Amino acid sequence: MTIHKRMKLFSKSLLLLFLITGCNAMATSEDVSGTIVRYGIIRPPDTYEKVKTPGTDSGVARGLHEMPTFSIITNRIPAKLGTRFGFSYEINNLRVPDGTVIDVVRFERCPAMSKPDGTTFTGAERPVRLPVVGGKADGYCGFGFDHEYELVPGNWTFEIRLNGKTLCKQDFVVLAAGS
Repeated sequence: MTIHKRMKLFSKSLLLLFLITGCNAMATSEDVSGTIVRYGIIRPPDTYEKVKTPGTDSGVARGLHEMPTFSIITNRIPAKLGTRFGFSYEINNLRVPDGTVIDVVRFERCPAMSKPDGTTFTGAERPVRLPVVGGKADGYCGFGFDHEYELVPGNWTFEIRLNGKTLCKQDFVVLAAGS
């Protein structure tokens, strides 16, 4: 291989290394921030898919194909089967090319719920992948009461983190039936 070809290969390798590390650094910069757009009781879209979510209370979640509609803006949630609640959020100042996918972590904490299998559930964390468009990524985080054992009143907290930094946090108070 000629010296010219070696230099060309070295230059391309150096550029690729810069792009890989540069994109990662830009996605994790200190000025990345999160904003809660809406929160409350939702009406989920008609289209969703069941997604296996090990470590969560039921082991499955609804993978939404579009953002839900918020029917009531509130952080006070009735403990009633069929009720769905949560928040939509936006992550800003992502200096990466459109189409880049970022990995955030969703944290959920709730009062102790006694599951039918005898175990107790108090929360979970799971990875969420979001595409970046125009320097931002949009997402939704929430919960739906599908089983009697989930109807636990008390403080529920949801958080979105990127590289250990909390970008969004929303607290809800789940109210006992009749409250």
